[in-house]
Amino acid sequence: MTLAPIRMDAVRIDVRRGVRALLLTLVIPVSLALAVDLAAGSLPWLTVVASLICLPLAAIVVNRTVLAEFDRVVALLAPPQEVVAEPEKPAEIEMQEGVEGQAAAELTGQPARGAGDFIPTDRPLGGPSFTEGAQ
Repeated sequence: MTLAPIRMDAVRIDVRRGVRALLLTLVIPVSLALAVDLAAGSLPWLTVVASLICLPLAAIVVNRTVLAEFDRVVALLAPPQEVVAEPEKPAEIEMQEGVEGQAAAELTGQPARGAGDFIPTDRPLGGPSFTEGAQ
């Protein structure tokens, strides 16, 4: 089975899915709550409760629907590419580079990698600070 080439102008975002999600999770439930509230004579209470429940629910559902639609369009327009991984170095080569780096650091007088872990202003866990009592 061969796929037909995708035309760039033929791929569109389906707005109807988002509108349908908005209608089903917010507009219709709040409208029904308002109608029941008006019929029962307790106008603000049922509408407030329905709004408190439906607004966050609608936000989540509509966002997920729209993002799923965007993912569909992106998958059609830009299919995922294969990731080429770099070959890993054997552990022996990494050890040699580390030893050479330490030797070079000793010759130049600069600290080796990982030597910056200790800062003289650090406080020891159980005693006074390093500079306490120094004048």
